Amino acid sequence: MEEKQLHPDYTEGFNKGYILREHKPDLAKQLVDTKFPESEQKFSTGFKDGVWQKEQELTREKLAQQLQQGRSNDHSRGK
Repeated sequence: MEEKQLHPDYTEGFNKGYILREHKPDLAKQLVDTKFPESEQKFSTGFKDGVWQKEQELTREKLAQQLQQGRSNDHSRGK
């Protein structure tokens, strides 16, 4: 299978969006709604995808923690 090369602007945007979502979530969400100039479309798409990716990972982590806590509570009740 042929590996697809990502545009460097997309990769840069993705990485910045991902990191910003991790450390400054409110700012990242504001920037996702910002209209980027046409010349920055690849960066913009990468940025939005990076924010979305981190959001998905955080959601999965939160659900896993809730499931683990639920199992711990069930075992402590003797179920």
